Amino acid sequence: CRVTDENGKRPTITLGHRPSMTPTEAHKKYLDFASTGVITKQKADEKKQKALRAVQLTTVEALMPLYAAEHLENIKDSTAINFNRIVENDLVPFLEAYDNLNDVPHPDIKAHILDIKSTRGIEPARKAFHYFNSFFTWAVDERKLANNPVGNIRFKKLKLKAKSRERALSMAEAKLFLTALDNTNRLQDRTRIGLEILLLTAVRSGEL
Repeated sequence: CRVTDENGKRPTITLGHRPSMTPTEAHKKYLDFASTGVITKQKADEKKQKALRAVQLTTVEALMPLYAAEHLENIKDSTAINFNRIVENDLVPFLEAYDNLNDVPHPDIKAHILDIKSTRGIEPARKAFHYFNSFFTWAVDERKLANNPVGNIRFKKLKLKAKSRERALSMAEAKLFLTALDNTNRLQDRTRIGLEILLLTAVRSGEL
């Protein structure tokens, strides 16, 4: 609507008051205030807070729940149990030592994996290596971290490849197997007899 006064004319509306100083004088006042260091300190504090927020977004506490939630959507329940155990026992305790996961050096990860290998064996170490690489690859792809330190570790040098086992059972293993077959009531007779024949003749199932 159009506002008019009693004489039908549009009134002059003033919002606030014009400052008593000129723009040049106002600029000089700003320079005088800036010279006190208050603005510089304020900007430095803002920069520090921004950096702090960035670091807080690159901690294991911030990133691991996001990674785990996305990863668990694509795996079976049986695999999820092992995944959660490895994350809780091998990944999180190690990564909690770093305030910024961009700063995790690959030699530290390598030493951690080799420690798992020496104390618990090749398979746990191999799985830990796999999930370390999976986590950092996800974080880089999601632009949450700048690099994947696991990419600098040569897998072959860790010697995590499981050694192939001989196909033949030892006499002690064969005895245990036959004893278990005789004592079980969970197999049909034809299944039990078939397994005994396979063991005693050393043929493949397709050759019977």
